[in-house]
Amino acid sequence: MKDIKRYYIPVRKWGVAMTANTPKHSDSEAATGLQVQEPTIPGITTVTLRPIASPMPLGLFTLAIASAVVSAVEVGIIPESSFRAVSLIIAPAFLLQLVAAIFAFLSRDTIAATVLASFASTWLVGALAFFINPPDIGKALGIYYFVFSIFVLLILSLAKSKLVLSAIMVCAVLRFVSSGIYEFTNSSAAGLVAGIVGFVLTIVALYGAHSLLAEDVTGRAPFPVGRSGMARAAMEGPLSQQLEGLEHSAGVRRTL
Repeated sequence: MKDIKRYYIPVRKWGVAMTANTPKHSDSEAATGLQVQEPTIPGITTVTLRPIASPMPLGLFTLAIASAVVSAVEVGIIPESSFRAVSLIIAPAFLLQLVAAIFAFLSRDTIAATVLASFASTWLVGALAFFINPPDIGKALGIYYFVFSIFVLLILSLAKSKLVLSAIMVCAVLRFVSSGIYEFTNSSAAGLVAGIVGFVLTIVALYGAHSLLAEDVTGRAPFPVGRSGMARAAMEGPLSQQLEGLEHSAGVRRTL
């Protein structure tokens, strides 16, 4: 338990603490004007933070490997007769990225956690589609890929402070759009484009995973990550800057 640290955060506003032991005004006190001081929540509260290893390298390595396998299917390297084998290979990607997403949520990185969890869902859908291979699934998958691309674009608009993550999402949008076209049209040319973009996504994800892993291990950025704004302050700023607005964070505030 040596790695658990407790930080004492000044709280700006607290109300009156009403508990079962709180004394109540009696009629005689009200008549005499006696003022009863009710207990209040202290001006200092304790929020416990526990440092953890970054889940991003695991999530991005998983993305790179699964993307390479699916891209090999789309360009024709892996034949249709091996679809069930492909489903067994990419199924673990769902679990690994889901685990990475859970720890990203615990790390208070909403964007990274949302991206990882969303990508995890695509591997589950892909694994089931390859394993069952139902007829006429193309258009349904195409719609799923198109909507997912729009979702990633919306996330991308909020992730400008992390260049590596932004580059991965740009590649992902291109890949899922081209995959959606392929599923709708069953065009070999569209499948080839989707596969090539998928291999590019693999390369970018591998670089991102390696650079973030090196950054987490060494405590510095031996390879360019492209942090700016809040993402850069998270690595280079003082502890007090990391704790600003903590009382309004999910898990501390009363509602999400």
